[in-house]
Amino acid sequence: MDIKAWPKSIDLILLLFLSFFTIDMVVLKPLMIVAGIIAIAKYLKWNDLKKAPLFYLFIAVLGLINYLVIHPDFTQAHFTSFCIGTGYWLMSFAAFLIINKRIELNTAATTEKTIDAWFIINIMITLGNLAMVMAKAHSLNPYMLTDEAYGNSTGDYLKGLLMGPSYINMFTNAFFCIYYLYKGRYNLAILATVIACLTTSNFANFIFILVLLSCLFILNEKKARITIALQLGFYILFYLVISNNNLAYIGNTLKGKKGDNVETTALKSIKMPFANKYPNAWYNKYGKTVAFVETGEYLSSSPKNLFFGAGVGGFSSQLALRTSDIPGLNKSRLFQRIPAYVCPAFMLNHYGVFAAIYGMPPAYHSIRHFPSSTANQIAGEYGFLGVLVFFIFYLFYFARRYKHMTYSLPIMVMLCWFLLFDYLFEYLSVVVFFELFFLLDMKRVATKNNLR
Repeated sequence: MDIKAWPKSIDLILLLFLSFFTIDMVVLKPLMIVAGIIAIAKYLKWNDLKKAPLFYLFIAVLGLINYLVIHPDFTQAHFTSFCIGTGYWLMSFAAFLIINKRIELNTAATTEKTIDAWFIINIMITLGNLAMVMAKAHSLNPYMLTDEAYGNSTGDYLKGLLMGPSYINMFTNAFFCIYYLYKGRYNLAILATVIACLTTSNFANFIFILVLLSCLFILNEKKARITIALQLGFYILFYLVISNNNLAYIGNTLKGKKGDNVETTALKSIKMPFANKYPNAWYNKYGKTVAFVETGEYLSSSPKNLFFGAGVGGFSSQLALRTSDIPGLNKSRLFQRIPAYVCPAFMLNHYGVFAAIYGMPPAYHSIRHFPSSTANQIAGEYGFLGVLVFFIFYLFYFARRYKHMTYSLPIMVMLCWFLLFDYLFEYLSVVVFFELFFLLDMKRVATKNNLR
């Protein structure tokens, strides 16, 4: 990889857009959308709008119908929340248009080098994060420390250029790994795997390992299989030698152990509206499973809830969390200034789970406890109609092109699993990279057809 040649061989507009739009800072995102639209405005055609997934527009329309008709609440707080939530969907649509047009305007080689540039910058920042942790912990291996600030929580500091939760960095590097494996760039694939592993996003790593194992049978190149073996070997080394505490944590989770008294007490404090219906149920051991059951109970409580949900920011979303008054929640300056909004449906359900988890020390803030899940968001806030729109106008939009997909197909499989872990559409980062890889994959198909 010739870094000196980057200025002349990359799409600087695309690189800047990816670098700043995907940062977990809400105020940056609309600014980058405006800048991106200006950059492609003279090339944009009506047909480009039809190429984008209509899911983003249809889900926004469902939210508008809910706001005006199903759950009318025209207070300032609710209006502000509705506008921000709708803005997320519209920015997602615009980001697809911007990336698609930049890829169309560039050669595939230019886009690939641009992606390389972002990847290397992110790797350097992530390794810088790790170096800072080592310095503060006064240890070359902070993963083995018993200090709650480090140990199993060491990976939480590896946020990279994305500056969001470390598992967002993990998801993205998992995508890059598959991409580089298929492109035969094995050194970069190994590097992406190392970063993904170091974030210690245990459940996400489990999904990633399964995909790597499937690639052993899909990819016929000998070097690809050797690379995958090395990647799996690094995971074994990491969990057995570098961070065996994480291995014990995974074992306890799989065995269904609640953990220590702090965790057990917090989970018992969750007041569920249907607690008497399922006393001592298995799902009470994890906040996330409690949240899934709450979503099912809410949807089955009335036809209105089943078909339309609670509305934008009304049941389960990053927006509902950020506009709430949950103690211990660190908000950005934007959400500190806007009026707090807590929908009754959120208050009676996921609010209690979030409050219980944020009431514990950061070491207990695990994926297995947070209600965060795109499934909860779409079903709880947009109902059955929202789920239908998601499957038809988003998943099927990509799945129907499966015959032309190479690396973007296993990336899509991973994305579907990762969507269960958090509200990924609202981060405007992980999904953006999936769509980037998909569009680049389609560019390859278009180039082949033109050559014919």
